[in-house]
Amino acid sequence: MNELSRIFVSTISGKPTRIFEDIRLANEAGVGGVHFDVMDGIFVPRLGLYPELLAEIRQFTDMFIEVHCMLTTPQRYFRDFISAGANRLVFHIETQVDLETLIGETKSQGLEVGIAVNPESPLSKLKSYLSQINSIMLMGIEPGIPRHPFIESTYDKLTETNRLLQSEQVEGVEICIDGGVTYENIGVLLKKGANSFVCGSATVFNPARSFKENLRMLQSTLNDA
Repeated sequence: MNELSRIFVSTISGKPTRIFEDIRLANEAGVGGVHFDVMDGIFVPRLGLYPELLAEIRQFTDMFIEVHCMLTTPQRYFRDFISAGANRLVFHIETQVDLETLIGETKSQGLEVGIAVNPESPLSKLKSYLSQINSIMLMGIEPGIPRHPFIESTYDKLTETNRLLQSEQVEGVEICIDGGVTYENIGVLLKKGANSFVCGSATVFNPARSFKENLRMLQSTLNDA
């Protein structure tokens, strides 16, 4: 197995002028997918990417693209990202909307669905959705705050998530860690049961090395884990 297939490259973390070149290199290296952050400045204190850019990326590559909807009203915009070429939409459990309807409509269009959980949110909120989703995204940082340090309690939450899936007898749901993933902690997260990782400024876009060198280092780190 190419361990880089576990990696989603965080598009928003790289240099805007290099987006397409970095995606090309990631694809050649066997990276699992592209992570596309959408933010409205309300649900989180930052603005994110937009559907027209996603459509351009989709024309450039056939890589798997997941769209992380950090939105107060995702029901207003999710169809735009479906039309632009997303493969998976990830909605936040904290969003005060009808998630059942969002999940159902998204899956009816042939897309995968994930649910993201903020550091302070209880996992019990996930129970009623486990049979309907493809992935659980555990936030390792407070969302929308770049370079926020990794929250150590994420380790325990990861263990708890695996126990929840086992107790509910749910199989095939990916557990992804988004935020704060580093060369130092990714191996521990893998051993504790994470399946995939959103990687950005601390790893694939680490300024100490080129993007290609960072990918090689990340693969070596995962191989040694």
